[in-house]
Amino acid sequence: MRSEYHALSALLVISAFILGIGGFLLRSYNLVPFYLSISTILVIFLIMVVAHFVWRGSYQWAFFGFTLAIISILSTLFQPAHIYVILHPFGTWWYTTLAISELAGFIVVPAVYIILFLRYRRKIKCM
Repeated sequence: MRSEYHALSALLVISAFILGIGGFLLRSYNLVPFYLSISTILVIFLIMVVAHFVWRGSYQWAFFGFTLAIISILSTLFQPAHIYVILHPFGTWWYTTLAISELAGFIVVPAVYIILFLRYRRKIKCM
């Protein structure tokens, strides 16, 4: 019964890991200001806290993760820098890695989380 929570939690951890890779690349090539690197670290910490409570079986935290996934997708679709990276994914190896991590961390993994949450919501709400 808890496998649904574990799947959702694993997606959150994967998302945090991918965001960490992207944040590291952006900071190591001085493409973002320092405060954005700090905010990335804070978001990773928040996602890991959510993942912890989802792993333990909290529907409220799973719903919070669902909300974060929606915000992630919407914020990516309305940020010019994110759109540019998505539309021009090739170049140097690190730029391609950045584009892949952005697609995975901001769109693909959150979309999978949304789909699984909607699929599992009746099961996990009853636990």
